[in-house]
Amino acid sequence: DLAPYFTSEPLSAVQKLGGPVVLHCSAKPVTTRISWLHNGKKLDGNLEHIKIHQGTLTILSLNSSLLGYYQCLANNSIGAIVSGPATVSAAVLGDFGSSTKHVITAEEKSAGFIGCRVPESNPKAEVRYKIRGKWLKHSTENYLILPSGNLQILNVSLEDKGSYKCAAYNPVTHQLKVEPIGRKLLVSRPSSDDFHILHPTHSQALAVLSRSPVTLECVVSGVPAPQVYWLKDGQDIAPGSNWRRLYSHLATDSIDPADSGNYSCMAGNKSGDVKYVTYMVNVLEHASISKGLQDQITSLGATVHFTCDVRGNPAPNCTWFHNAQPIHPSARHLTAGNGLKISGVTVEDVGMYQCVADNGIGFMHSTGRLEIENDSGFKPVIITAPVSAKVADGDFVTLSCNASGLPVPVIRWYDSHGLITSHPSQVLRSKSRKSQLSRPEGLNLEPVYFIMSQAGASSLHIQDVTQEHAGKYICEATNEHGTTQAEASLMVVPFETNTKAETATLPDAAQNDERNKRDGSETGLLSSFPVKVHPSAVESAPEKNASGISVPDAPIILSPPQTHTPDTYNLVWRAGKDGGLPINAYFVKYRKLDDGVGMVGSWHTVRVPGSENELHLAELEPSSLYEVLMVARNAAGEGQPAMLTFRTS
Repeated sequence: DLAPYFTSEPLSAVQKLGGPVVLHCSAKPVTTRISWLHNGKKLDGNLEHIKIHQGTLTILSLNSSLLGYYQCLANNSIGAIVSGPATVSAAVLGDFGSSTKHVITAEEKSAGFIGCRVPESNPKAEVRYKIRGKWLKHSTENYLILPSGNLQILNVSLEDKGSYKCAAYNPVTHQLKVEPIGRKLLVSRPSSDDFHILHPTHSQALAVLSRSPVTLECVVSGVPAPQVYWLKDGQDIAPGSNWRRLYSHLATDSIDPADSGNYSCMAGNKSGDVKYVTYMVNVLEHASISKGLQDQITSLGATVHFTCDVRGNPAPNCTWFHNAQPIHPSARHLTAGNGLKISGVTVEDVGMYQCVADNGIGFMHSTGRLEIENDSGFKPVIITAPVSAKVADGDFVTLSCNASGLPVPVIRWYDSHGLITSHPSQVLRSKSRKSQLSRPEGLNLEPVYFIMSQAGASSLHIQDVTQEHAGKYICEATNEHGTTQAEASLMVVPFETNTKAETATLPDAAQNDERNKRDGSETGLLSSFPVKVHPSAVESAPEKNASGISVPDAPIILSPPQTHTPDTYNLVWRAGKDGGLPINAYFVKYRKLDDGVGMVGSWHTVRVPGSENELHLAELEPSSLYEVLMVARNAAGEGQPAMLTFRTS
């Protein structure tokens, strides 16, 4: 297989709330699978307002919970990479503030200035003026709408007196807001030879983006008109430079980093009087990478270095990713400056590495691949594990699994009955609501499992899900050097009580069942908790008793299976059904697992009030696997446990 790479990445979008947004992403080779992240968290295809089809993500109706940044993730058997962020923001147009000066006087045959405080707008508002009841949308020979939104009258005459109102138009929401009061312009006869800089009245500091158009505004009044000239850093601006004169202003179509500096608008009359105003211009540059990552082939146990030379103004931060996951510094993974050092390379280190440069105004990433020498060969590594799910009876489910290894591993799927195949004689028959309505009993010959596999990647499709399909599913990757497994659980709920599928983090049931057997427990996981279950709750679970109450459902764990710190973990959950009685407590047990030799640590038990939904676990060991069991308790007793395994960084 070839390493994945993006051929297009999603672009930022501005849309009004309630409107649609479409983001596109594509990658090669054809074996590459694309998924999506929202604010760093993986999206599934069952969200109410989001539809995902291959490389296209469609937000059907934008709301505040869907704002933020989106990234696409491309992965295959080689590894995974993540795109740059595309920001989805809401289009808004603020209100005009109150005007402090309602009457303005301008001298005839001089320049006039009408100020406008343009309200906040996303995207930038288009400024218009209502002059004596008529709309001015664009500059004319005598009226100049400046980039700042202010209005300059180039040559004031008596016909220019009257009312002026500034207006702002949002091109996305199509809102138009007009100043509530506006200004009244009075025209007077020239009074003296004095002159003034009407705008700006104080020195200005500008931060502008490289290669963008810029106008340094300078509105000067006086009769006769004073002479206006510009200086940069105290020197005349050379003819033929990047700048040009626009009346009394200084403009460029594309500013360059070399244009940073101090600019002075100088105005003088024949008497030798001089007035000036200064602009301090700082030209910002997008983050860029002048020298990116190089693919590397190394041997097991060796040390490798990736370097990433970045530049930009302000100076960018450099973030490192391995198979689309952030790299946290450890004893083997060290970041210094713009470099990454990996010591004692193992098979888990193979895959795709990314350096992402970001300085707040732009980003760029570079990708490199790390391989183990061909003659070494190595055991499979699960790159993308299947994700547990909770679905409604009759829904369609897909579990996906990607693995790397040398040689490329073969992927097989198992359920509680053993190896899954697609042959009709070896799979369960659907008894869902759909098949019962559409086919006579006994005539359902269509298989419910479909497996689509290619080198290092496989997807298990289950159609018309029933309770028979609930349970544990195992993705097994095998080559001549060994076997690696990853597990997911499928929970099926009745169609009558929940018609929409939702994602959940579900238990690794089989591993815990096996550990219970080692511990000598024959009654399951509940027996290890300090509070016993009420007998009536056990006898009737999961059915309600005659009074209509029952023990609560298992809590639904929401926190991810990995940490961002080496010694802490935030366990987050939400309550399941309470069984008709309030949940008065949760019991959380956790212990360290040694997945290398099968030894386990001692249990730690914590009681959490029923009103809480988060527990901070501290003093954990780095790079370790932990197991969590938790139950909810009400007056009827303890419910079934929820289970989770997570790994510290």
